[in-house]
Amino acid sequence: MHNMNIQGAGYRRKRVKYNSYPGPDGQTTHNRFRRRFQTDRPLQKLSSDITEFKVPTTGEKLYLESILDLYNKEIVTYALSIRNQVWLLPLNQWNS
Repeated sequence: MHNMNIQGAGYRRKRVKYNSYPGPDGQTTHNRFRRRFQTDRPLQKLSSDITEFKVPTTGEKLYLESILDLYNKEIVTYALSIRNQVWLLPLNQWNS
């Protein structure tokens, strides 16, 4: 097929690229870190992430949320859930 310069009809599929631009109606948040990820105090700057895993045997999805302290690069806490919830971890326990 390559030598004859022909292709299958369903082979060419355009991929949609990810675009984080919120549009004219959306609002972006102010950049408070300004690329300064180091800190001199524990629990001053925290970073969170939600990662989706798929179990190969059952095919179900699991979501791992972790919170990283940027002072010493340690995981402060984590939670595992079957639903993608933004409010998995309570942060008020470190505010005291």
